[in-house]
Amino acid sequence: WLPNNSYELGWLIYYRVTKQLQKYIRGVLIQSFIVALVVSIGFFMLGIEMAVLFGCLAGVLNLIPYVGPLLAMVMPLLMVVGSGAFEPMQAVGIIGVVLFAQIIDNVIVIPAVIASTVDLHPLTVLLGVMIFGYLFGFIGMLVAIPLMATSKIIFNGLLYGLEGHDLPESERSPVSE
Repeated sequence: WLPNNSYELGWLIYYRVTKQLQKYIRGVLIQSFIVALVVSIGFFMLGIEMAVLFGCLAGVLNLIPYVGPLLAMVMPLLMVVGSGAFEPMQAVGIIGVVLFAQIIDNVIVIPAVIASTVDLHPLTVLLGVMIFGYLFGFIGMLVAIPLMATSKIIFNGLLYGLEGHDLPESERSPVSE
């Protein structure tokens, strides 16, 4: 039995958090797609068999901070080394393509896509991931951005209340007046 304004504030915070998490997931999918595209094109240019498959694998593995890109190199490297016509430059090319994709991801994609989808400054995202990673390890790095974005929404909701709320009429609480 809460007063209506507190109930409405709860709905507002819930609405904003769910929208924020949806935007974050959309941003992560865009990030994975871009990495997959860059790696696929690079592997295709190197003449690697199954370039698109390895590119898609790199996009999915990119979701795992730090370890994912290393894992994305293993399969194509094993295939190149295991093939009868092994060329060392092709192995160097595989490593170069994945490193290039990571540079694009970390310098352009994360600041532009992820930070903008969660309404956080890119420096906040970078520092948050580093701090959460230091404090909580791998799991901390995975949950850092959504947790910071959610905390920001809850803090702002409690601090500013219903001022300038963006809750659509269809999402308002069922309590009238």
